Amino acid sequence: TKIADMLTGAQLASGVSVGRLALGIRNGAAAFSLGNQSVETFFTSLAILAKRGMEGERAGTSLKIAIDRLKVPTEAASKVIGALGLQVRDIQTGKMRDLTAIFTDLRGKLAGLRPDQVDRVMTVLFGSSSARASAVYLMQSMGKEWENTFAKVTRGGNAADLAKAQMSGLQGAMEAFKSAVETLQ
Repeated sequence: TKIADMLTGAQLASGVSVGRLALGIRNGAAAFSLGNQSVETFFTSLAILAKRGMEGERAGTSLKIAIDRLKVPTEAASKVIGALGLQVRDIQTGKMRDLTAIFTDLRGKLAGLRPDQVDRVMTVLFGSSSARASAVYLMQSMGKEWENTFAKVTRGGNAADLAKAQMSGLQGAMEAFKSAVETLQ
């Protein structure tokens, strides 16, 4: 299935166990869905954060906070968004834009600022250190890293390929032998 392939792809792209990714899914999936974000963007975001050392509940919670703070910004964040000219919502539909588009735009708008100014903007927009860190990681990953991770996550057949690989070798031979013995009984 599509979700199993994406979960497997996120695991392969990040090197993190499915169990750790599942904790992130539990904590962040609803916010992504309510924020009009695709499941592909969610799994890619989790994989990138995991590759950078932020995984499990922390990654999911950080993504949830980042989405929530963009979706319904504080008064101070609204002023920063306006001053930057950052478009968080689609003008015609009012729905939140894709996170990759928002972070790509944000990255461009912050390019001319000093590091201390960038820190202030990110703190106002995303608040807590973990949400801010996830936003920085994702913003930095826009480009080749995002494209490569997205391609791994969304590649069809990930789950079947992994299962096939796990069934090869000694373990696979033992499973095939057990199956044959069960068939004879």
